Amino acid sequence: MAQSLICARRMHSQLCEIGTLLNRSFSLQILLNTGDVFVGFTTLAYYCFDGCMKLYLNEEGSNLYNTVTTGVWTLVKLFRLLILTLSCSIVKNEARLAGQIIYKIDNRYESELSSEIYSFGKQIIHWNFKFTAFNFFDVDMSLFYAVVSSATTYLMILLQLDIANKQIEKSMETNRLL
Repeated sequence: MAQSLICARRMHSQLCEIGTLLNRSFSLQILLNTGDVFVGFTTLAYYCFDGCMKLYLNEEGSNLYNTVTTGVWTLVKLFRLLILTLSCSIVKNEARLAGQIIYKIDNRYESELSSEIYSFGKQIIHWNFKFTAFNFFDVDMSLFYAVVSSATTYLMILLQLDIANKQIEKSMETNRLL
C-alpha cells in the first residue's frame, strides 16, 4: 500500500509540474484570448441588441439575417471562454480532490503509510495548482462569471449612451424643423 501511495505521489508531482509548464507556455495566449472574448462579446452583443431593436421597431436598415448571425457569433465568443474556464476549473478541482481522497485513507497501524499520507497531503497543499494568465487572474469559472458580468455592465452603459444619443438627435431634428 505504501509503494502505491509513493507512486501516486510521484505521478501527482509530475502532473503538477507539467501543468505548471503548460501554464507558463500558454499564459500569454490565455491573456490575449480572454481580452479578445471580452471585447468581442461586448461588441457583438451590442450589435445584436441594436439589430433586435431595429427589427422590433421596424426601422430602416433592419436585417434579420445579420442580427441572427451576430447573435450566433456572440454565443461562439462566450463559448470559447466557457470551454477555457471550465476545463481549467475541472483540472484545478481534480488536483484538490486528491487531497480530500488521501485523507480518507484510514490507517491506524502502519506508521510508514501514515508518514506517506502526511507527506502526500503536504505536497498537495504545497502545489496549490491553478491556471493563471501571468498571475494577473486565476483561470477558472470565477473568471467566466467576472467577464460576463463586466461585459453586461459595460453593455448596459453603452446602450444607455446610445439611447441618450438618439434622443439628442431627435430633439435636434425637431429643432431644425421648427
